[in-house]
Amino acid sequence: MIRIIKVKGTSMAPVYMPGDYVFIVTWFKHLFCSKEKDVVLNHPKYGCMIKRVQSIDLIGQTYRLKGLSSTSVSTAQIGMVPQDMIVGRVIAHFPAPQ
Repeated sequence: MIRIIKVKGTSMAPVYMPGDYVFIVTWFKHLFCSKEKDVVLNHPKYGCMIKRVQSIDLIGQTYRLKGLSSTSVSTAQIGMVPQDMIVGRVIAHFPAPQ
C-alpha cells in the first residue's frame, strides 16, 4: 500500500520542508528500510515523524534514526526504534508550490 503524508516540521530540512508531501510504501516495509533511506514512524512520545535511517540492528530488528536539521529531536531522544513503529519508507517527494 502507498500512503501520502504532508510534512509539518523542519527536522528534515532542507530535504523536506513544511507543506511538502511524501509518498511512503507501507507493505513489506522491513525489506525496504535500509541505511540512509528516509522513513516515517509513529513514535509514542513524538508522534508521526520523518527520519533518516542511521543504522540497523538486524538481530534486535531495531533502527537508529536521525533528523537532518539542528532543530530535530536528537537520535538519543528518539532511542532505538523497533520495526513495528516504522509506518513506511519514503519513495517519492513532492515539494510544496512556492
